[in-house]
Amino acid sequence: MWKKSRKTKRILKQEPSTMWNRIKNLRSIYLNKESSTKESTISISKDIPRVVFDAFFYGLGFLAFYNSLSFAVGGVVVVLVIFQWTGYYSKDPYSYYLDSFIDFLNQVNSGLSSGLSFDSSVLQSKYALKETSAYMKTVVDRLGRAIQLGINGDSLFEELESSYPIDDVHLYTAMMKLGKTTGASMNHITEITLSGLYTRFRTVSEARLIVYQKQFEQMVLCIAPLLVIFFIRLTSGAFLAPLYTTGIGFLVMTISFSLLVVMKLVGRKIVEGIK
Repeated sequence: MWKKSRKTKRILKQEPSTMWNRIKNLRSIYLNKESSTKESTISISKDIPRVVFDAFFYGLGFLAFYNSLSFAVGGVVVVLVIFQWTGYYSKDPYSYYLDSFIDFLNQVNSGLSSGLSFDSSVLQSKYALKETSAYMKTVVDRLGRAIQLGINGDSLFEELESSYPIDDVHLYTAMMKLGKTTGASMNHITEITLSGLYTRFRTVSEARLIVYQKQFEQMVLCIAPLLVIFFIRLTSGAFLAPLYTTGIGFLVMTISFSLLVVMKLVGRKIVEGIK
C-alpha cells in the first residue's frame, strides 16, 4: 500500500510537466501545419514557359541535327524528368514573397493607423481579407493562430520572418523590435518600410521586363538555326545527306549542336545575372 501511494505521488508530480510538454508539442504542430502548406506552395511554382521551350528546343534540335525521332523523344523525356524531379525550372520566389509582403503590410498598416497594436492589426487583417493573394491569407491565418495561442512580441516577429524568408522582412522586424524598446511609432516604421518596398518593387518589375526581352531574344537565336536546317532539308535534302550518313558528318553535327546548347546555357546564365 505504501509503494502504491508513493507511485501515485510520483505520477502526480510528473503530470504538470508532461501536460506542458504536450501543450508545447500541440502548439508546434498547430503552427508548423501552415508552414508546410507554405513550403509546398512555393515548391510547385515552376517556370512552365521555359519548360515548354526547352522541350521544344531539344526535341527539335535532336531531330534536326541527327535526323532521329528516338533522339528527339529522348531529349523531351530528359527535360520532363528534370522538370519533375529537380528544382532547375523553379521560379525565383523573391518577387512572389515581396509582392505578398507588401500586401501584408498594407493590411497591417490600416490597423496601426487606427491606433491598434501590431497583434490586433494582424487579427483585424485576418477577418478583413477579401481580395488578396492566397499565400498572404495563409500567413495572416498562421500569425492569427499564433496570437491566439499566446505568442506575441519577438516570437511573433520570428514567425513573420519564417513566413517571408527575405532580407526586407528581417530589416522590418528588426526595426519593429527596436521601436518597441524606444517607443517609436510602429505605424511610422511600417509606412517607411512600405515606401522603400514600393521602390524596390518597381525596380524588380523593370528588371523582370528586361529579363523577358532577353529570354525572347535567346529563344529566337536558338530556334532560328534549327528552322534553317529544316528548310534546307526540305528544299535540298541531298545537300545535307552526308552530314547524316557519314562519321565525319555525325561529328560535325554533334559539335554544331553542342555549340548551340552551350550558347543557350551561357545566355541563360547571363539573363539570370540581370535578375
